[in-house]
Amino acid sequence: MRVIFKFTLVVLFFVYFYGCPMIYGRDIFVNSSLGDDKNSGLSEQSSGAQDGPVQTIKQGLKLVRRGDRLVLDPTKPYKESITLSGKNVSGQSSDLSFIIEGRGAVLDGMESLPIDVWEFYKDEIFRFRLTLPNVDVTYFHILQGGKPLKRIKVAAGAVKLPRLEASSWCIFRGYVYFRAETGRSPMIVGDYDLSYSERRSGISVIQATNIKIHDLTIQGYQIDGISAVNGATNIVLDNVTCSMNGRSGLAIGGASFVAAGYCKFEDNLSTQILLLNYARYILHQCNLPKNGITKSK
Repeated sequence: MRVIFKFTLVVLFFVYFYGCPMIYGRDIFVNSSLGDDKNSGLSEQSSGAQDGPVQTIKQGLKLVRRGDRLVLDPTKPYKESITLSGKNVSGQSSDLSFIIEGRGAVLDGMESLPIDVWEFYKDEIFRFRLTLPNVDVTYFHILQGGKPLKRIKVAAGAVKLPRLEASSWCIFRGYVYFRAETGRSPMIVGDYDLSYSERRSGISVIQATNIKIHDLTIQGYQIDGISAVNGATNIVLDNVTCSMNGRSGLAIGGASFVAAGYCKFEDNLSTQILLLNYARYILHQCNLPKNGITKSK
């Protein structure tokens, strides 16, 4: 059985990255700038009669049938969390996959931190009460100019705010505390470009099969960029970048199988790739830091 399994992986490897061209059904077009979720999605340009692109990936997923391709316009980031689950988003075979054609688009889990949420605490320290929706406190993170800032961990039962260095932050007693650089303030327009991980995960694949995601960046989510942890099989990532996510760029488990080629997993906060129970995977020509894969205990 082990020999057969290894042979199967080799066959899949060549089919996905070197083999026969993919066959697909209709194209459903998505454009976050110019689309409208009342449109049919069947044409890339709007010409009346609601035949242009839809605005959100979620709406596009409602319109697809097996073997279709979802084609994204890359002009403006998509501020969504999406779930791929069930037959409609499952391909019929490895050469008749359901395809998300990103064309360089960005799926973005971040939102700006407005200046009016902050209040002055003392010295160079500012704070706001953590009442934002959908927050997972463990993996929530703050970014400056699109790069994660250093989080200072607070010991369980701590009664005193820990020491914060400049441009670091912590969560203490229901507040986010941030130490600004001398002479700067998050309450002043232009001093900082702060954002936070507002959405939990970018793409969750659940009990779906034969899916290919091509030329897409998934960034800034609280937990995982891509999560394939519940019966997700033959999931192909081709030229995909996962970065600045709180737990991992890619999490695999629950008897799921993911093949990733020419992908980047970088700057994710806890680990780059997380392997949970019964994870199977192939990595080919991926940009992955040393010790970037963590196996869950």
